[in-house]
Amino acid sequence: MCHVVASLFRSGCLSGRPFRYLFLGQGASILGDAMNTIAIAFAVIELTGSKTDLGKVLMARALPLVVFLLVGGVWADRLPRRLVMLTSDVIRGACQTVLAVALLTDSATIPLMMGVMVVYGSAEAFFRPALSGLVPQTVSAEHLQQAQALLGMTPAVGLALGSIAGGAIVTLVGPAGAIAADAGTFVLSAASLAAIRLGGVALTSVRKRGFLADLFATHPSVDSRVQALVKYAGGHDPGRLALPWHTEDRPDDRPQQPASRQVPPPLPSRPSGDAQDAAGASQGASGGPWVNPAGPWGRH
Repeated sequence: MCHVVASLFRSGCLSGRPFRYLFLGQGASILGDAMNTIAIAFAVIELTGSKTDLGKVLMARALPLVVFLLVGGVWADRLPRRLVMLTSDVIRGACQTVLAVALLTDSATIPLMMGVMVVYGSAEAFFRPALSGLVPQTVSAEHLQQAQALLGMTPAVGLALGSIAGGAIVTLVGPAGAIAADAGTFVLSAASLAAIRLGGVALTSVRKRGFLADLFATHPSVDSRVQALVKYAGGHDPGRLALPWHTEDRPDDRPQQPASRQVPPPLPSRPSGDAQDAAGASQGASGGPWVNPAGPWGRH
């Protein structure tokens, strides 16, 4: 395991400073998210003890994330992605700071927590698409697949470690301390993003279509997906695909050739001669139904 980690820093995706900063910030942010989930649950239980209130607070974060995720993806393609991520980190860090102060001063209420979570989830909806687009700008093409795999593995590890850390902090200092620690992880994430320099990487050109056209744009074609797999996922180009809308390749448009009727060969002649065999052979040669006079199992 240590050898694998060392190879990542020596000659892998972590050898470059931009992605190393990005990975550090995202690792800290994922730890904070896991701590936040534990802290929010204990905070609501201490405040009202109602499972319904806990569901409301959690839904207040998840619903804006689902609603604004596509909108965040459009703006992540139109604005500098690092700026979008920095803004999101600052907003979410401020939300956690407000919530921690409210819990420490005993002024927290369920409506206040729901309002904070709505802002938090909305900012997160802009962060995730920007992260997906920023990764190819921080690593070379040969290390992109490795970087994507490393970032995909990080949430599972971060969730386990963050849950343990969140439970320990809640036990020691209470939910407000865990939420304050989550706010600190956003500061670390924002500092890591601010340290990334993308001067040598070309940014994606801004599309000329309107906002609604980008928002409701159809999915890319199959050919575009194949090209993306070949370029970024180490796939192989299978060549032109036989798609159903390619009319020139439809078998119905081709001229139909009359099916030739295969005639089985006649039976070999035998020295003894047999009128029945000769009749059967002549019938087979004329194109009629052919029957083996010796039966299906041959002559006994």
